[in-house]
Amino acid sequence: MIKKLTIAFSITICFANPLLAQQWSYANVKFEGQYVAEVYTMKVENGQLTNDSVLSSVKSFDDRNYVVEEVEKEGLRERNVYDSEGRILIRTAYYYDRKPMAARKTENEYVNGLQSSTTYYDWKNKAWLKEDKTLNTYKFNKKGQVIQETLVNEAGEKYFDAYTTYDPKYKPVKPYYDKFGNLHLPGGKETAVVMEGDTMHFNCYEHDATGKVLQFIYKYKDRSTNAAYSYEYDAAGLLIASSYTSGTRFDSRNEFEYNSDGRLIVERELVPGANDELVLVEELHYHYLPKLNKEK
Repeated sequence: MIKKLTIAFSITICFANPLLAQQWSYANVKFEGQYVAEVYTMKVENGQLTNDSVLSSVKSFDDRNYVVEEVEKEGLRERNVYDSEGRILIRTAYYYDRKPMAARKTENEYVNGLQSSTTYYDWKNKAWLKEDKTLNTYKFNKKGQVIQETLVNEAGEKYFDAYTTYDPKYKPVKPYYDKFGNLHLPGGKETAVVMEGDTMHFNCYEHDATGKVLQFIYKYKDRSTNAAYSYEYDAAGLLIASSYTSGTRFDSRNEFEYNSDGRLIVERELVPGANDELVLVEELHYHYLPKLNKEK
């Protein structure tokens, strides 16, 4: 049994040291988001925090707390544009080591499903190349739950069909991708991903009464477990912890803390150490600037 390592500290103390640890400037960056946070990586030795830290990135957020941009020491890393429902319309990734130059841009359209196309920059040939579009289409039942998802490419070739079964007591929610890239369908109990009539694998879900995913398990076609993800939420519905297990081996646990406005302030990663005790390996502190970005 994995035991949780409890790490208690004062937020005031946490932020006192990082403010003295800034080692690079982002003064010339024009952020698009309403809120800006400096993200500090705290130095960890033998599972314990020290009094040292380094500014690892700066992120800007919109008024819904969605990340709009991420900047690192080498320059702009990523920029996101969302629609009114919080879905990503455009995600642009940038090179670190040269003047603002996009490396890859993904554009999404939400009409009768999700249509996604990607453009990337071929630095060697100095040219932009566009990849084929892919289209995820969905069929819904009367409760608004996805009962079938189909992925095809621009030529109409089918990649897979995903058939989902449901437990009727679960409240329908919108499909979403978690931070690991796993697709969660509304209220779905099990999804069979099928290619050319043959089951490729199963996505299995456990939900709470509000429809939030408590556990997601990826199983091979023989029903053996490939990976399992579990999620914990606070009373406000914010994700406070997630754990990842690979096969039968517990891999890692991530924990999150928020301020009174629901903005992330602490993010930590723990992994199993001796006697399966969880050991802290990384901790990030988010320090939100007192002024709105437009005043910078």
